[in-house]
Order: sequence, then C-alpha cells, then structure tokens
Amino acid sequence: MEDLSTKTICFVDNGLFTGFARKIAPAFARAFYYMPWQSAFPKSRQLVVGEGFPEIERVKSIIRYRPDGAETSARAWTRFKDQVDLWAFLDVFHADLQWELIQEGRRVWGARDAEELELYRWEARQVWKRLGLQVLPAELVVGMPRLREHLKQAQDKWVKQSFTRGDWETFHHQDYQQSERRLEQMEYDLGPIKEDYEFIVENTMPDTVEFGYDGAAVDHTFLYPALLAPEVKGLGMVARLVLSPAELPPALRAVNEKLAPEFGRLGYRGNFSSEVRYGMDQKGVLLDPCCRLGSPSNELLQEMLGNWPRTMWDGAVGIVTPPKALWKFGAVVMAYAEDSGQNYQELFYPKSLDAAVKLRNPLRMGARNFAVPQGAPQNLAGIVGVGNTLLDAIAQAAQRARQVKGDRIDLALPAFWDAVAILRKAEKFGTRFGGVLPSAEELRKALAG
Repeated sequence: MEDLSTKTICFVDNGLFTGFARKIAPAFARAFYYMPWQSAFPKSRQLVVGEGFPEIERVKSIIRYRPDGAETSARAWTRFKDQVDLWAFLDVFHADLQWELIQEGRRVWGARDAEELELYRWEARQVWKRLGLQVLPAELVVGMPRLREHLKQAQDKWVKQSFTRGDWETFHHQDYQQSERRLEQMEYDLGPIKEDYEFIVENTMPDTVEFGYDGAAVDHTFLYPALLAPEVKGLGMVARLVLSPAELPPALRAVNEKLAPEFGRLGYRGNFSSEVRYGMDQKGVLLDPCCRLGSPSNELLQEMLGNWPRTMWDGAVGIVTPPKALWKFGAVVMAYAEDSGQNYQELFYPKSLDAAVKLRNPLRMGARNFAVPQGAPQNLAGIVGVGNTLLDAIAQAAQRARQVKGDRIDLALPAFWDAVAILRKAEKFGTRFGGVLPSAEELRKALAG
C-alpha cells in the first residue's frame, strides 16, 4: 500500500469546494489547488481564491511550474504534471482535461464524461428513459417569446436550463403574474441570444419528498458508508449515515441500481450526489444528478466520513476502498449575503471553529477570512455540526453558526425547521430517518442556544 504522505495531489475546482480540498490535503506531502482564471481581462478575484491556507498551494498553471525563488527564465520552469501523483476533480466542466491526464497514464479522481448527465439536462432525460428510470414530464421551449407564451398558460412549473447555470438559477413558476418580473430580468440579461435560448419547463410532483444519496462511485459501484440527506434548497441540510444500500429508501436504491451500468460504461470514479423525489408509491424520479461534490452536502461528507484520501487514491484506478463512518448525523447551515456577488465579505469567528466553517471561494489574509465575489450572489460558507442524534447535530451547527459574524450576513437557521418538516412528511411514505425526530420545543431550544 502506497504511503500517501510521500505523494502529491492537485485539486481542480471552480471555487466552491476549497474546504473539501483543505480537509483532504494534510494526508499528502504536498497539495496544489487550481481554479481556472483565464480571460482577456482577468481579475484578481479569480486568482486569489484558495490563497492563504497552509494546507493547499494555489497554482496558476497545471502545465508548467516555476519553483518559488527560481529565476525568471524558460529553463526555470518544469512540467507541472510530472510533479502530481493524484488529480482530484471536485467539480464539473473538466472532462477533457481528465481524459488527457488519463491517456497519459495519470491517476484521476473525477466523473469523466458522466458530467454531461448533469450539464445537458434535456439530453440526460433520454438517457434516463433508456435506463428505465422514471422521467418527470417536461417540455423543451426555445426562445424567450415562446417561454413567455407558454408560462402564461401554465401554473406550478419548474423552469431550468442546461450547461450555463450562471445565467440564472432554476426557479418555481407559480403563475405568470408572479414570474413576470423575473422573466423581464432574464430577457434583459440574455440579450440577443434570448431568441434561441433553450428552456426546460418541468412538471411539479405534488405530495412528495426529495432526498439524495451523497457519496461516491467507482465505475459501477456506489460506495458505502454514504449519506442520506434532504436539502432545504440553498439554505442547509441534515444528513444520516447509511452503511449499505439496504438503508436507503427504496426509491433512491432503485435509482442507483439503474445508474450503475451507465456509470460503469463511462468509467465514473468520483463523488456523486443525487436529487430523487418520490411519494407513497416509492417510484423515484431522478431530478438533477450532481456528478461532482454536492453543495451543501460536501461539508457534511468532510466531517461525517473519513478515509477520503485513500478512497480517492484507490478509486482513481478502479479500486473500491470505502470511506469510514465517523458520525451518525450531521447538519449544515449556510451563511449568505445579498451583495456577495460584488463585494468581498469578511467573516469573523473564533479560530477554534476553523474546521467547522467551510468557506466558499475563500481567501485568508493573516487571521482574516474573506469570501471572494465571483459576480453572482453566493453562499459564503456552510457551518457544520455532527452528533449521534439529529438533535445533537442541529444544536451543534446552530451553536457554531451563532458565533459567525459579518456585515449584513444572514444565517439560514430557520432551514432546520423545514428540514425536520420534510422528515416528518417522509415518515408517511415509510422513510424513517433514524431515532426520534426533535420535537418543536427541542428544536426551538437548540436553535435559540
């Protein structure tokens, strides 16, 4: 068995999963962190993400590298790729680089071409049909004028896009009057391409709940232990440890079983998170697979499961080495600021909470921690709590979150009320989350401190 403390890892990320890189990095002799930044007019805000953290070394290029202190000359540069023993791709949009590295015989942890199952939503629906998965009724609408007309006649729909998630986030269309202002802004932002832009208008599933499997896959094998987690969209999550597929709700288990052959065909070797909605009949509908680390579930994967360095090292070459169970329950709450897309946001918290506050697009300068603006509003951090009961995990997350301060920063602690409500509804469909769910009074005390 290779000694990882003598090996070098390079993380390739887009800024969201720096916390995961920091957690994994100490197992290796050296850890590099690369985030794409190139443009005709690059900004420092792309280059500084990941700077200032002792666990990782931010690099500007993954092709060549000049050691610190070396003279500025062509001979001072070395082939960067030759210094890296393991490449860890934490996000999507890098399948081409993954395949180049694989063809060179290098060790790669990542989703490879399976990322297209997440990025091309309409085309992925055809794959789901081929695999025998349930597919939610939807329509492909081309052009903003047609979308407007379509939504005038429709209610209770979800509007999505493919590939360019930065254009706008998925939104719930309840009726045209409520959506009109949003559509006007979208039309303005899209400019001339609004005539050809593709929109996916998806039906709503009434009287259902949404859960996800959060873990990893190596070829056709989903790894356990893993997490079973309902997300309160963009605000937080609670999770329970599952030791085997038998502990998943039947709907999630069936989805994984049908995805497994496709993952094997595509050579999937990376983290994976699913979003599966189901009701009393336990017929699960796969909504949006995350062929990468999940958000916010990656914060919980860091603390509830261990052995990730070995899991990733072995998994990169097709060897199944499961992560290790650490905690039965976890909870994460998000910190958010409305102007986070444009302004640097400083977060203040005790040094003792450094491992529990998972920063996004982070920069550390001395003892100061910043979330670096990337142009669109973003969550600044996920604050994690763990425990052997759900109440313990929520109470710890809330206690830690109350110590995180910042100018006009909101903490989504009410999300835990929504999460427990989801769990109570899920019990009606036969999904027991484990243990006794917190009562309203217990939850109130936990959140109040």
